Amino acid sequence: MARKNSDKNIDIYTKVISELVRDAADAVAGVELIKSDEKKNRQTQGISVYFLQNEKITVDLYVNVLYSCSVPDVVSKLQTLVKEKIEEATR
Repeated sequence: MARKNSDKNIDIYTKVISELVRDAADAVAGVELIKSDEKKNRQTQGISVYFLQNEKITVDLYVNVLYSCSVPDVVSKLQTLVKEKIEEATR
């Protein structure tokens, strides 16, 4: 039974972190999250969250960068903003 509650908590944490990441992606000009064809809910499309040992996470983002934008600049801004938002929310 403890495992079942743990799985529910991880699902909730994943959704919360995914929403933080989505907000960060929306705030960076020139970035659009890739929508998947799978029947996933809106919160996790284009975002994968992995929980690691020692209370660390890894986030994979699947994005399109607009043609006129510099990919390294946009990705750097996105990475920094995602990191800041997650750190602010989890302190």
